[in-house]
Amino acid sequence: MEADNPPPHPLRALRESRGLSQERFAQLIARDVSTVKRWEKGRTSPSAVTQHEVAEALGADVAELGFADQPRGEGDDVLRLLTSAQRSSVGEATIEELEQSAERLARAYATTDPVQLLPAVVQRLQYVAGLLQGTTTLDQHRRLVVVWGWSSLLLATLCFDWGRREAAHAARAAAQRAAHESGRVDLGAWSMEAAAWFALAEGRYHERFAQRRDVPAGDA
Repeated sequence: MEADNPPPHPLRALRESRGLSQERFAQLIARDVSTVKRWEKGRTSPSAVTQHEVAEALGADVAELGFADQPRGEGDDVLRLLTSAQRSSVGEATIEELEQSAERLARAYATTDPVQLLPAVVQRLQYVAGLLQGTTTLDQHRRLVVVWGWSSLLLATLCFDWGRREAAHAARAAAQRAAHESGRVDLGAWSMEAAAWFALAEGRYHERFAQRRDVPAGDA
């Protein structure tokens, strides 16, 4: 008697229907392949906000992914409702996940098309913005501001690469403000470096040299 083969996890079915290997899909969502394998075997489930990133990458609804405890809502309101529900209970795990996610998205920049990476970065910024409006400790607020700053800097780079110069400059300025508020010199230095790079790419050479003179000694 042949053993019954269980149907594939809905996530795997969706991924394969899009012609994506596990490796390529993991790259698109800036996750490890091992994480994707655990999801598809039903061993773990991504967080609610990550489910939105996965659904966006696959061009599907969250309800189609087959995970338990799916957030409810319609269209663009889902993320807003999710954010509101978590504003009063920002925990260490949430902030650590955001910090790690920001690093993964930054690493994905070198190998991922800006058009594909941009939605995940924008969603991450929306989520962090909602948390910043809620109740947090001073340390949690500072760490969220740092995540906001690095994510804004990545958004600025993606927009500049895509030719959206006005949006790029606005996002870079947001990163600079986050550096000032959080006291992160490294974030501030990278923000100024981005400004210099933008000026050079746009032919504003005099601004490039002026910005370099503004960088504190040791941070250039």
